[in-house]
Amino acid sequence: MPLLNIYLFLLAFYIITCIWVIARFYKRDKGVFQVPFIFSLASMLMMLPQYCVIIYNPYYDPDLLPDLTYCMITSTLALAFGWDKAQKQKVTKFWDIDLQKSRITFFILFIIGLFCALKSYGEVLNHFASGESDIRGNHTYQILLFFMLYFDIGMFYALTYVIKRRKATRLIKIILILSCLYYLFIVLMLARRTLVVKLFMSLGLLTVCIRPQWQNIIKKIVVLFFAIGTVYSASISEIRGDLHGRRNETINIWENYKKSYVNPNLAHGMDLGNGALFIRYTKENLTYNFGAFLWDDIVTWYFPSFIFGKEGKEALKLAGENNKYIESITHNVSTPTGYYQAFAAFGYFGFIMFYGIGYLFGYIWKRIQYSSLYLIIYLCFMFHVPSLASHGFGFVLGQIETFLIFGIPVLYRFISKKKLILR
Repeated sequence: MPLLNIYLFLLAFYIITCIWVIARFYKRDKGVFQVPFIFSLASMLMMLPQYCVIIYNPYYDPDLLPDLTYCMITSTLALAFGWDKAQKQKVTKFWDIDLQKSRITFFILFIIGLFCALKSYGEVLNHFASGESDIRGNHTYQILLFFMLYFDIGMFYALTYVIKRRKATRLIKIILILSCLYYLFIVLMLARRTLVVKLFMSLGLLTVCIRPQWQNIIKKIVVLFFAIGTVYSASISEIRGDLHGRRNETINIWENYKKSYVNPNLAHGMDLGNGALFIRYTKENLTYNFGAFLWDDIVTWYFPSFIFGKEGKEALKLAGENNKYIESITHNVSTPTGYYQAFAAFGYFGFIMFYGIGYLFGYIWKRIQYSSLYLIIYLCFMFHVPSLASHGFGFVLGQIETFLIFGIPVLYRFISKKKLILR
């Protein structure tokens, strides 16, 4: 493939689209913490090297790119337009939670979550020692993952308490200190990128809310954070290999990043390349699912195979026509992307899925200035927004679903509906 080619124009259109969205939201108050900004910046930085691989690496057919680029551009725009639509809606009533009365309940949930988090770390260490390739077969670990959400909820409660009340009690300080120490420990021991994003973005939003005069510098730091994170992500396998004692060689971060544009390890596919292949497969075989994959994600997360059986669990799914082909490409290691999931739902109108989720997230954001409950919910999924591009809808919506299933039944007595009084 020549260095200069028609596919670079498609890439340029995508980059221009992302930059347009990034620039619009960057100017807004707390704009760098809003979903369209995070999604556009993170996906552009993540997908740029992978897009170049599809162009230049013979492993892929570059003719995959027109449909893929269409999905990437329309999804990015639809997410932003759905978000803005929600911002235009008037708020008259909203649900809220009493932060003071619920403090003991949140602390108990936090302690339960901390216990499960520490137990899950032990399961991960046992998994590494066993040499098994996939920890998802560990039923104990899967159960612990659900109740680890209480740990996150406890931290997000503490952050919300400080943001809303502009002060921190001793209990709040304990929660925040333990949360930060645990996340830093896991990051150093397991190199979990999601936890880095979670901790950085949560504390960043806290800082902007209590020190609004620092907003301009925080915005620049957020952009720099994602840029540096993208460079280091190209070496994540080697970094984890060092941490787990599987290699002792020097890691060349910059060389690995440059290599990611042309010749990465494709043994298990590549997220964006997978999305391109699956879009073509869906188009050629007419295996559209009209959004049924959302139900399948619920089955995957909340119907454990050790109760329903592996075959029984699979029988509950509705959008499995492409699964065998997907597994043959990803080997359950790489991911299909949210772009593919949207296309598999409604074809060239798949951007409707991104418009809908943009509206939902915008609906929640619109209410966080009035409601502590909505702020806690927003913090639950904000750090997972980059996964919407690379992994799909389930990783983001799953955070909300898990909060509703495991959090609301415990906290409902502290939740009430309020009427907004405009003065």
